[in-house]
Amino acid sequence: MPPSLGMAPGDLLIEIALFLETRMDILNFCLTSNHVFSNVSSVLYETVVLESVEQCKGTLGMLSRRADIARHVRKLMIRPQRRHKSTFTTADNAVASSAVRKIASAMCLDALVRFQWDADEMPYHEDMWFALRMGCPQLRYIGTSIGTSIPSLNSDLFDFQDLRGFGLNLTPGFYEAHMAMFLDEDFPILKKLWNMLLNRSPNLEELAIEGYSSVPTDIHFLVQGRWPKLRKLVLGDVCMDWFSRTLNPGEKRPFIAFLEAHPGLESLSLSRHAIQPIHLASLDPDALTNISSFSGTHQQLQAMPHLHRVVKSVTFRDPVETREVSAPTVASLLRELTDLTSLKISFTLHSMYDSGNLLRSLMQSCPMLRHLELTCAHKPSFQLDAFAKTVRGFPKLRSLHLTIVKYPE
Repeated sequence: MPPSLGMAPGDLLIEIALFLETRMDILNFCLTSNHVFSNVSSVLYETVVLESVEQCKGTLGMLSRRADIARHVRKLMIRPQRRHKSTFTTADNAVASSAVRKIASAMCLDALVRFQWDADEMPYHEDMWFALRMGCPQLRYIGTSIGTSIPSLNSDLFDFQDLRGFGLNLTPGFYEAHMAMFLDEDFPILKKLWNMLLNRSPNLEELAIEGYSSVPTDIHFLVQGRWPKLRKLVLGDVCMDWFSRTLNPGEKRPFIAFLEAHPGLESLSLSRHAIQPIHLASLDPDALTNISSFSGTHQQLQAMPHLHRVVKSVTFRDPVETREVSAPTVASLLRELTDLTSLKISFTLHSMYDSGNLLRSLMQSCPMLRHLELTCAHKPSFQLDAFAKTVRGFPKLRSLHLTIVKYPE
């Protein structure tokens, strides 16, 4: 009788699962037999992402009944608001946050390391954070959204100790209702947040303050922080470099001093509002030499030439307007990134001739690319068959994500 998967050792089955590319493939592999499921469920359930209220109720309910499966969950992301759903009711919020509170209180998620709440509003039941803190002893990375409602002064969100990562997603509701909240350094909620991050989380490794707005909110209080182990910094449409006095001779701008004080940074993501490119040029040439991943504008990256030899992954947050910046100009910058293997870039094309120049320029400037995510908008003119032939110029390319957005004439 030929050997079957039902006889394979567990460590071999896990190795097979780790080579599968999609979660659906892993699920189908688990469903082949009870033996495979019992060994591979640790891979399938290591990361759980729930994208509706129904999934929160169903999946978290199942995990509360199946401690043998729940013990594998290390990352849990709650997105109770369906992506196509424009409204997120208070009732939906209450159900989702209650489901999290219930399973955390049951002490089922004892391996949970990372938790994130991603919705238009913060959790309705704020004591959900208390349940997570008490019921998940290994939890070290937390993230939440803040919208029109802000945490109460006695919120359990601010009671965590020794966090390794913290994320704050400022939604449009926040920008509309609380734009100036961080300007008042004596604001009680701000003081509690600051105390948790600076005084009780000295080993912070990841910090993210995200959000999208044409007018940024000010979070300059963060430049006072010093976290020796910080390796990832993400700043959305927020401003950290504002200050009200004149610089003394030889004095660095506060955010520049902050960056230079964190030499261990490996991943840096900046919006155009975080800092002006001209100020980045004042960075010490020996600063940020461990950066391997950068996200920002091409002007910001251009202002830091000492990063060009070390960065391996680049994401341009804002579309490149070919009316203002030609594709060869961007390609000239990319050519200096000699170790670049991953690129995410968007172009807004204003001429039918831009498409061909764009592809040729990218091919000539990034021969080592392994991952390319390209978006072309407005007037893309190339045909997919011609594009397929051009892509052959990337000999090491392993993944490609192409998006073509055609605007109405």
